[in-house]
Amino acid sequence: MNQLTVIQQDAIIVDQVLSDAHLCELGDVIAEAGFAKVIATDRNDIWKQNGALNPEAGSVQVIWTEDDDLNKVVKRFDSVATYPTQTVLDEILHVAKGVAKDQHLLDGGLTEGDEYIGIVAYFYRYPPGSRLVWHLDSSYLGGFAMCLTSDWNENWGGYFAFENASDTHCPSGFGHYVEPRFNRMVVFGSKVRHAVLSVANDAPTSRIGIAGFFVKKAHAKAMLKVPA
Repeated sequence: MNQLTVIQQDAIIVDQVLSDAHLCELGDVIAEAGFAKVIATDRNDIWKQNGALNPEAGSVQVIWTEDDDLNKVVKRFDSVATYPTQTVLDEILHVAKGVAKDQHLLDGGLTEGDEYIGIVAYFYRYPPGSRLVWHLDSSYLGGFAMCLTSDWNENWGGYFAFENASDTHCPSGFGHYVEPRFNRMVVFGSKVRHAVLSVANDAPTSRIGIAGFFVKKAHAKAMLKVPA
């Protein structure tokens, strides 16, 4: 059973995301991720080098669109795995959406096009020395990140950190950091400034996970070049 810890209204920790049966499927799914280095081509790129290596991203995106027209477009791309994938990924997406819905992260704004339309997700791998710098996912309704590396040691770094910007009594610069434990997910809103702290240079393995975003209808149409 999922164990929820609400850090603040728009940031939630979920432990025990997957059952033991689902966890047995993870190895095969990760093995097919096809990781490649993310090349930072701009000085403001959130994927930054902090040592010998850049973070790596999986070659295949997982997309769950809840719009028939968009779904037809998505199915044309070779590098996309569409929901339902008939793998453990479906359960991960279900948990992420369920938590976001219960916490009203998917309610969106008042303007047309801000309504929730689906999820896009991908695998990532942080080798020793890599990190993700502070940023907002303001183009989306929010996002989630889940640790898939078993036996991760707290001294190896790679903590997920987020700023407590929703509390008017907490000045900017204060917040929380979350240990990247195996089978743990963090779900957060679009106004939560967050980062992945550096993985230690002497860590014996990489920090592997899956990250996703709750997509707005207008944004999805723009990305897929679908007429409004």
